[in-house]
Amino acid sequence: WLSAQGDVTFSRNKIRNYVDLLADSPTYGKNLGTMTIAYSPDCIASFGLDFHIAGFEALLRTRYVSKQYLTNNEVAALTLDRYCVTNLDLGYTLPLSKSHTENNSRSMRFGLCIYNLFNTLYCSNAYGYSYMWNGVRYDEAYYFPQAPLHVLANVTIKF
Repeated sequence: WLSAQGDVTFSRNKIRNYVDLLADSPTYGKNLGTMTIAYSPDCIASFGLDFHIAGFEALLRTRYVSKQYLTNNEVAALTLDRYCVTNLDLGYTLPLSKSHTENNSRSMRFGLCIYNLFNTLYCSNAYGYSYMWNGVRYDEAYYFPQAPLHVLANVTIKF
């Protein structure tokens, strides 16, 4: 009636001998050494609880993603902040008729999904770049903010 699951990934994804290719920059064509690969968080983790009894089910899922760089040259202004978001899925299934095989049973499921349960402000994706203008370096980042707490109700009929 209750189960838990979790996973975690730790990684260090690096480019050895990264060469800067930002035209007109003071480091253009220079080897900047070992740099973190863009969009490669050091840690991704998730945890979930599944509770189910007599047709009722509740699934709680939490996901954590650490900071990520938007480019390969580790510019602090071009990063995605770490985030942790939790979703809750509730459901109740009613059998509609008895069948001689369990695989063919007819049912109706009422569900309610609550996404971003704790109303976390976060961006899960972005892109960025750098450029030089009149000898000054500019870093541009564009973020894709995710929705605050939101709810989806559903009805699923199996026949």
